[in-house]
Amino acid sequence: MEIRNSLKVKTLTYLKECFNSGRLAEHFAWRTPAEMAMALDVNGDSLRVILKRWRSNSWGYVDGKYFTGEQTEDSRPHWFYKINNKGLAYMARLPKWYKSLDELATWWSELDEDGCQTLPFHKKGLKSIGWHIAPSEMVTVIRWPFQTAVDTYSAFGFSEFGIRCESLKEAAGMARAVFHVEPSVECLTQAKAYQDEYVEAGLKKLASDAGFATH
Repeated sequence: MEIRNSLKVKTLTYLKECFNSGRLAEHFAWRTPAEMAMALDVNGDSLRVILKRWRSNSWGYVDGKYFTGEQTEDSRPHWFYKINNKGLAYMARLPKWYKSLDELATWWSELDEDGCQTLPFHKKGLKSIGWHIAPSEMVTVIRWPFQTAVDTYSAFGFSEFGIRCESLKEAAGMARAVFHVEPSVECLTQAKAYQDEYVEAGLKKLASDAGFATH
């Protein structure tokens, strides 16, 4: 593969894998240039230039979103990128242009061995929004883009990089204020289900500890 195409193909291959993870949750599909540069072992400045070019042109291979420091885990502004349909189409055509992709397959295998198991986890991710209702032992969390059932989950304790709220209602308001997104009914319904499940479990544990039978 030509050197001039190496950065392009590596970047799109990585983003395609992130996109596949993002089929489960949109949150997983978006990556920062710094995160990509570290994973791919490429020059970060060169990567930023090519990503900016791609997002700025109608033929570009990625979509870009800018998030402020208020929205990100490290409290610094970042561009996040996701491969788009043009990028996926380019990757689908790639075997026609390169008779053998053994080099790419070997490179991707080595990358996987070097830590790509952690592909879905952002090194510079977006802040989550969580709340705790006693006597639940769990914190309920919603995360960007706050649209589907997989954009909510339960966790032990508040994340170091999360936004703490007192209730689901306050968390939904925080999503509007910080991310300028209206959480969907699906997302909030699932969040309430998690919240209620663990509150009930907490009540049963209290009753059991007090010597009362629970069914």
